[in-house]
Amino acid sequence: ALMVKAGKEVVYVNADVSGSDTKAYYGHAKIHNYTVLFPSMAAGGSMTMVVEHLKALAQTKTDLSGFVWIFDTLKKMTDVIQKKQLKELLDLLRRLTAMGATVVCLGHCNKYRGKDGELIFEGTGDLEADVDELIFLESGYSDDFDGNKVISTYPKKVRSDMQPISFLADDDEHRTCTQIPVFIDIKLDNQLRHKEEETRNENEMFIKAVREILGSGEIVQNKLVNSILSLPNKVFGKNKTILKLTELGGIEWSITQEPLKNNQKIFKALTQVGTHPYKSR
Repeated sequence: ALMVKAGKEVVYVNADVSGSDTKAYYGHAKIHNYTVLFPSMAAGGSMTMVVEHLKALAQTKTDLSGFVWIFDTLKKMTDVIQKKQLKELLDLLRRLTAMGATVVCLGHCNKYRGKDGELIFEGTGDLEADVDELIFLESGYSDDFDGNKVISTYPKKVRSDMQPISFLADDDEHRTCTQIPVFIDIKLDNQLRHKEEETRNENEMFIKAVREILGSGEIVQNKLVNSILSLPNKVFGKNKTILKLTELGGIEWSITQEPLKNNQKIFKALTQVGTHPYKSR
């Protein structure tokens, strides 16, 4: 919608949408004067057919200046893992940009982040090498905006004068996004929550056992450790048990010290897990 206001001719090709969502997408396009296409919904249609039409267009001398094409998603157009197929498609899109068009391809990220906590795009390194811009989107809930959902951009590769920006995402039927005047860095919170999720998955049996012992009450560390070690299917030895209890503190249970009880550590199960108060949404 913002690009239309800037005088661009926008075409959004969506092959990654459910039938029930097409009405909302079409309605938004009608309101804001851009074209939306659902090739997979048409009889005999497909994203492959769209690519064939683009190949034919690339053989002409059509002036595509002012056109913006958004393809959702890239993996519907080609096999992003196969370097030869990916290169052929990117060469085609490069030809279209030489004719004046701006091409935006949306893609997915892998389910798990890298060891550095960064998102990993789906595809080979050739994808990053052959595009002009590569931008990651992070979404989460921000305390700065009353716990509402925020989407922020994180440019990884840029050739233009591009700065990170943020949008406020509404829950209306059109999923309206409004640009925020300031950039909201939500990556760190997402990385922390991802790390917590990994820690939970790695220690699922241990967490379940400890939570059953804690119940809804409080238990001092020595008593808790002895109770864990007395289980018939104990997971760790004493030292490792203490380390795991500490590692999961603040994630699955709280840890406090009681001055009147020789500063013993007191454990209590958290009723809402996670670092972010709006995670339950």
